[in-house]
Amino acid sequence: MAEHCTHTFRKIINTHVWKHKPHLRTYRFRCRSCGHRWNVYFDKVANKEVQLSLRELPVNRRRMTPKEVKMILEDWRFDDTLAEALGISRQSVHSIRTGRTYKEMFPEIPRRRLKQRQQEGNGCVTCKHWHGDYCDLGIPEGGEAGFFRECSCFSE
Repeated sequence: MAEHCTHTFRKIINTHVWKHKPHLRTYRFRCRSCGHRWNVYFDKVANKEVQLSLRELPVNRRRMTPKEVKMILEDWRFDDTLAEALGISRQSVHSIRTGRTYKEMFPEIPRRRLKQRQQEGNGCVTCKHWHGDYCDLGIPEGGEAGFFRECSCFSE
């Protein structure tokens, strides 16, 4: 690998047409000599490369403003309805409302509680994979006291 790669031997490894801005294209490049990867945003109307602000980046790379986070926490609409109105994914709205993301913003506003997997009770006996005295998945430890806490297939 060259110490100062100029990335002149680049190869397009992926392209993306934006849903809400069809005139924009994202080209993902890889340098053939060093393997470095980067994105280039190209405007088909202007016929040139453009620099995009963080607000214009695709949804999965966008940062929410404090005003938007507060609105999500206080809004009464369903996750999918609100997500469509804001132009973000339903999972992003859900993550904010449950405190998985942006938990440092507005700690005084209560978050939804996530359903916790039940860790107490009859264990394997109440699992849908448990039949009689054995586990349908063939797990030999099934049925032992407390094993269901470690079982990745345990379900109520």
